Amino acid sequence: MQTVVELNRLAKDTGCSEYDDCLTCPLPECIYVDKYLTKTALLRANRNEEIRQAAKELSLVELASLFNVSLRTVQRVIRDANPLQSTQPLTHLRNPPA
Repeated sequence: MQTVVELNRLAKDTGCSEYDDCLTCPLPECIYVDKYLTKTALLRANRNEEIRQAAKELSLVELASLFNVSLRTVQRVIRDANPLQSTQPLTHLRNPPA
């Protein structure tokens, strides 16, 4: 963990309109934190986890339809969950099992 002195050396702390020093600010949450982006990222992470779980039983086409996303988004979510397998094509999942 870095000390306050080390952090001060790394970045100039100019504060904000509410307080002049970020490192000693008494506010519970920074005014620069974008709550919309934070919520969107959380929702996307939850969606991606649901896609990965559903991919065990459904085809790519079914997943895209179920989650209302593109086929490419589904492929990306699955690829990012398995970085070592990212060179293998996902075409075997394209059509639903017979």
